[in-house]
Amino acid sequence: MAAGVVGEPVVPGERVTVLAIDGGGIRGLIPATILAFLEARLQELDGPAARLADYFDYVAGTSTGGLITAMITAPGEDKRPLFKAQDIIGFYMENCPRFFPRKSRLTALMSALRRPRYSGKYLRSMIRSMLGQTRVCDTLTNVIIPTFDVRLLQPIIFSTFEAKSMPLKNALLSDVCISTSAAPTYLPAHYFHTKDADGKEREYNLIDGGVAANNPTMVAMTQIMKKMMVKGKEELYPVKPKDCRKFLVLSIGTGSTSDQGLYTARQCSQWGIVRWLRNNGMAPIIDIFMAASSDLVDIHTAVLFESLHSDGDYLRIQDTALRGAAATVDVATPENMRTLVGIGERMLVQPASRVNVETGRYEPIPWEGSRSSNNMSKVALMVVVMVLAACQITPSHGTPLIVNARRYMLQSATSTAACTTTTGMIEGTVTPTEGSAPGAPIEDVRPTTPKHSPGIGHAFTDNKIGRKLLTISQ
Repeated sequence: MAAGVVGEPVVPGERVTVLAIDGGGIRGLIPATILAFLEARLQELDGPAARLADYFDYVAGTSTGGLITAMITAPGEDKRPLFKAQDIIGFYMENCPRFFPRKSRLTALMSALRRPRYSGKYLRSMIRSMLGQTRVCDTLTNVIIPTFDVRLLQPIIFSTFEAKSMPLKNALLSDVCISTSAAPTYLPAHYFHTKDADGKEREYNLIDGGVAANNPTMVAMTQIMKKMMVKGKEELYPVKPKDCRKFLVLSIGTGSTSDQGLYTARQCSQWGIVRWLRNNGMAPIIDIFMAASSDLVDIHTAVLFESLHSDGDYLRIQDTALRGAAATVDVATPENMRTLVGIGERMLVQPASRVNVETGRYEPIPWEGSRSSNNMSKVALMVVVMVLAACQITPSHGTPLIVNARRYMLQSATSTAACTTTTGMIEGTVTPTEGSAPGAPIEDVRPTTPKHSPGIGHAFTDNKIGRKLLTISQ
């Protein structure tokens, strides 16, 4: 299965897994649905405690994608992700009607002429209550969230990497989420300031990062390469800055209307300021800017991976046939929210597609092989394989096999132990990196039988106590 999806195999630990989530307001229900499916599949493989933050080295999100990013990476009281992916859907269903209260068309139009359409008070209070004093540096995996500073007229990117090295960018995660969600004409801009230990301050005047990078994929890759090029500091990944063959990127959109031919030059040529700001419940100028940003990033990323002969290491999941209320960013009626969840579910049963860099249209990906599992669609299979490929064990006979320490966890109390697999064919040792309690991460698996290597399905069992330590389950 992996052969038709992922690119050139590399030594475990050299893969860099990236999840990028577009902006799109209420349409965040679409990626939330896809992520819920993905996390559920991972839990089937690795147990109910598995969370998306355990598998992605970097999670990037803009606007509503930034909020989802915070929800799946911010630590709760148990130091595990604040939200399960499935719970994000319920959060949106419960709170979005108060984030975007319904207004008559006339009221909305008059409001758009004088002030943001929504006050954002409930959104701000909910985000502050949810994230508390958590700062960007506290996230359980690396995050990257774009915003735009209206005073400086330049993008401001908040990331875990910079937050740890630049105290003035170690903002409250709540401030960052409020800022990246402040879509022009919809929600007010957000002001806050930070202070370092020396008393130096920095102020921020921010709006939605979608005006610069509604699709944060390339922003994420740039930030990762920036980290790799830092001189004199320990680098997490032994990857050359331009070697994108080591990346596995999953980019999830919030849908677009590109297949619907929503506007024509004849129509737009007659519009003035009001029509560009509000037209049949849509905000054409905002929609066009954000769609252009998302699609251009997708094309650039696809060309980059194609040029490196690693097309299969980049997967973009996007629906291009939104229509009616589903194409808006703020219609939070129960009917529309159910429709958006349905769109996410529909995307999981459609053939995987990839943007044609010549036409900008999405075309089905030729599929190598026809095997399926649990009736999962081609898209679902590719998503799961992409993530797990970063953690797969590539044996080298008689040498240590480094295992992703966040994925393979001890299932019984033990120290370094001689063990064998359920097949009895492979002998070896399992070494925990932290103590000997259940839940400690595995440091390495060292096979001692030179003619055989552990494969998928092998379960290492402690020879003394007869208890399973871990299962290799790509």
